[in-house]
Amino acid sequence: MVSIQNATLAGGVAVGSSSDLVIQPWGAIMIGMVAGMVSVLGYVYVQPMLERKFGLDDTCGVHNLHGLPGIIGGLGGAVSAASASTTLYGESIGSVFPRRGAPDNLTAGQQALMQVAALAVTLLFAGVGGWLTGLIIKMPCLLPPNSSHPKVCACGESSSRRYWYEDSHYWEVPEAEEEEDDEEAEREKLHSLQMLVRDIEMANARKAELEAELKPGDVEVVVDSNEEGNGEGKKTE
Repeated sequence: MVSIQNATLAGGVAVGSSSDLVIQPWGAIMIGMVAGMVSVLGYVYVQPMLERKFGLDDTCGVHNLHGLPGIIGGLGGAVSAASASTTLYGESIGSVFPRRGAPDNLTAGQQALMQVAALAVTLLFAGVGGWLTGLIIKMPCLLPPNSSHPKVCACGESSSRRYWYEDSHYWEVPEAEEEEDDEEAEREKLHSLQMLVRDIEMANARKAELEAELKPGDVEVVVDSNEEGNGEGKKTE
């Protein structure tokens, strides 16, 4: 049932590019059928392959519901532009495709090439924009505390998977049930413990650095002064 619903939406996405053109009912049905089939195949085969091979996780199915059908729609728009003639549109052809009129007077084939070029530019913007967005959201300053920090340019790497599907790490969410509140309290305790361990590790590392910089005699003086201070404290008590 989910595949049928996704296929229906994918058909609407694909036919959107040609919806204002004279494509006839059979053309709309054909575009919708192809887009629906490609969308379902994407969910069943393409997405698992992308996740397995490249670590690309599509949490909302955007690639299969909008990406692939959108490409089909762009190609369908190019075919529709190539078949658009003055016989079908008459003098209004210039209002649908402004460059078909004066002063450019493009042919139907030239207009179709323009549609394909627009699709290529759109894919370029989408690819570069998605890549830059991935670089930005993987910056350590934007990742949740104590999560694994991937390399900025590493493909298919991100923070811990447990952060991908929990909005509470980034947004304010409605109050959950009592069990969920208990789980949240446990997570907060675990997080506090992890932060404490990290602070202790950092303090030990700093201590080792200082001891390496100081001479052995200086270290003994510091240790002796600490022992004397502890002894005086005991006497005072």
